[in-house]
Amino acid sequence: PASSPTPAASPAPAPAAPSSQAPALIEGIVKRLGASGQWREVGALVQLKLSDPASAWVLDLREGASAREGTDGAAQTTLVLGEAELGALVAGSDSAQSLFMHGKLKIAGDVSVAHRLGVLRA
Repeated sequence: PASSPTPAASPAPAPAAPSSQAPALIEGIVKRLGASGQWREVGALVQLKLSDPASAWVLDLREGASAREGTDGAAQTTLVLGEAELGALVAGSDSAQSLFMHGKLKIAGDVSVAHRLGVLRA
């Protein structure tokens, strides 16, 4: 009997893009700082540039607590860190100082704003 052709192997599924936790982290920060009034301790426009996966967020802590995805050239301070590091910072399992000292957090602009960001901790 004639043999039927062997079906072509199906390609391996592409790896799933990493699921971003940034929206939930940012929303949690905004809710906590807004409800507690701790945004007053920062009183600045802060740019967050995250990696793994890449995203950019603007925290407006000047007259309340709000956030939006994107960038803003008027930000007084820019923090560059991985999404996992932001999660650790928010959870309180790591400090901004420790992340900075280990090269996992870069700060551009007004460093005094970064010092006041301890309020991001839960």
